[in-house]
Amino acid sequence: TLGNPDAPVQVVVYTDFQCEFCKDFHKNLSQALDEYDDQISVTYRHLPLSFHTQAPLAALASQCAHAQGKFPSFSDKLFEDQATWGNATGGAWFRNQAQALKLNSREFNTCMNNKTYAEKIAHDAFSAEEFGLTGTPSTFVNTTLISGAVDYATLKRVIEYHLGK
Repeated sequence: TLGNPDAPVQVVVYTDFQCEFCKDFHKNLSQALDEYDDQISVTYRHLPLSFHTQAPLAALASQCAHAQGKFPSFSDKLFEDQATWGNATGGAWFRNQAQALKLNSREFNTCMNNKTYAEKIAHDAFSAEEFGLTGTPSTFVNTTLISGAVDYATLKRVIEYHLGK
C-alpha cells in the first residue's frame, strides 16, 4: 500500500507487471498519489495472467523488494523495463535489479528461492477470482470498479466523486 493507509479514498488495483495496459495505468496511479497526497492510498494486488510467463516471477520479485522497503522503485523499474525482462527466462534480471537498487542480495535471493510470497500472490489472484475479475488492470476506487487502463481524467473523476467533490 502506497500513500495514506487511513485515506478516505482507497484504491485497490489488480495488476500484472508484464501487462502493457498495467504499465500505462501505473503512471496514472503515480500521478494520483502525487496530486491527492494523503487523501488516497493505492494498494497493489497481484493477478499474473497465465499467458504472461514471467509475470509470476515479477510479482514474487516485487514482494521480495517490498520486504526491504523498495516496492515503489522496484515496481517502477519492472514497468519501465517490461520488454527486457518479459522476453527473458529465469530470474537473473530481477536479481540484477535488486542489486542495482542496493537491496540486500542475500535476503532477496533467499526470498526468491524460497518463494516466500507465493501464497500471498495466490491469495491476491484468488480474491480477484471472487470478484469475477479476469483482466488487468482491474481497479476498485472505494466501491467503484474501473476495468482497464482508463485515462487520468477518468481516474481523477472517480477519485473526486469519492472525495465528495
